[in-house]
Amino acid sequence: MSARVRQPTATPGPSSRAQGNATLPDYQPPTFPLNPDAQRALANVLRKHNVQRLDGHITQAQHELTTTGAALHDRLRELEHKLAARQRKEGQGSRSERLVEFERQVQDTREKVDSMTTRMEKEMRGLVDCRVSTSALQDAVKAAESDAKANASTQATTQHTQPHTRRRAGTRDDANEDEDEEDVVESTEQPWDPTDPAGGSQSAPMEVFDKCVQQSRERFHGLPLYERYAENMEYANFKSILHDAQHPDTDPPDASQWFTEAGAPAPGERRDENDPDASDDDIEVIRGQISTKCPLTLQEFKEPLTSTKCRHTFESFAILELIAQSAMRPKAAQCPVPGCSAMLEKGDVRPDMLTIRKIQRIQRNRQQQEAEEDSGSEMGNGTQGRGHIIDDDDDNDVDGASHQMQPPVKPEPRSTASTARPQHSQPPRPSQVVDLDDSDDEMED
Repeated sequence: MSARVRQPTATPGPSSRAQGNATLPDYQPPTFPLNPDAQRALANVLRKHNVQRLDGHITQAQHELTTTGAALHDRLRELEHKLAARQRKEGQGSRSERLVEFERQVQDTREKVDSMTTRMEKEMRGLVDCRVSTSALQDAVKAAESDAKANASTQATTQHTQPHTRRRAGTRDDANEDEDEEDVVESTEQPWDPTDPAGGSQSAPMEVFDKCVQQSRERFHGLPLYERYAENMEYANFKSILHDAQHPDTDPPDASQWFTEAGAPAPGERRDENDPDASDDDIEVIRGQISTKCPLTLQEFKEPLTSTKCRHTFESFAILELIAQSAMRPKAAQCPVPGCSAMLEKGDVRPDMLTIRKIQRIQRNRQQQEAEEDSGSEMGNGTQGRGHIIDDDDDNDVDGASHQMQPPVKPEPRSTASTARPQHSQPPRPSQVVDLDDSDDEMED
């Protein structure tokens, strides 16, 4: 019995793998159109490599940029408020070393936030470009698939037509054979190359793909910046949220003012906390235009949804229940705000970050005002209350600034039952919500 030769099983080293990675030959276009199997393989490219996951990553990245940018500016605004309070407390006289140091730290934080905002602006544009490129790749694959099918159909038509032409030429009358054959050759027969059955009209799928991608890229970059970005919903939401964080309770500028002539984002301006002309009267007017109560439940918002058609806001469960009870197909309900005729479907109402931020801010300020009033009542009654401390150790706030998100719009329910209050504890909050304006139920326009 002959002994078996044992084959070596050692893993090839790096040098062996390097030798195996030979230079690929130059690309050669296909000689024949794609056969049915190749056409099916090309059609399955988008099915096997679904871009929905990539699209989801882009959406998540845009959301993180928006929320992080808003949290940065919210934190900076808090520090600026504390700085202004300390400056007012010390007056116009000589400033303490702690105040000077705190001013320097706030200025450093402001510069860092501005620098990060510029970077986030650039990244947001890049994500918009990435989404457009993803869509262009899908269209290019579909174009290559359609072109491959068209070439295969052209080949079949050409091969089917040429034999019939020859047979018709061979059956003509012998008396006119010379004249007829000459006419047939001149009119119908073409030089037929067996390596190119389509008669020279064959195009490679890769060429069609590259051409389609290049055309989409040139078409997109040829648009003005306003059409490329300002009309993009995610980018517009990003700009609106950042403006709301920088300038609370003021409307964002028109989208046409977002870009300079050089193409850079228009520089933002902050409200001067020490400006006496920047009174809170304008803020109160803006707050009066936004209701924090749902027109259906007449209760404070907890999970608001905003209509994309009429911009009215409702409590989530209330508007979805109203739409679900509709007998229409597809289910739709007229906007319940008086005077609005918009027909709303389930997909027309969704969370709006800007509206949620404004509602949160009004509710939070209202709760703080109520807490201060409760503390003042305790002090007036001679009981020991918890005062509102303005000056504290704010230096640690600058170093420990973190990216914290706004709390969800889900305030804790307040008990309406009167219970005994232990000594030195906070008094029970009133069960009736006190609005800042007279028109509690007025809806935003």
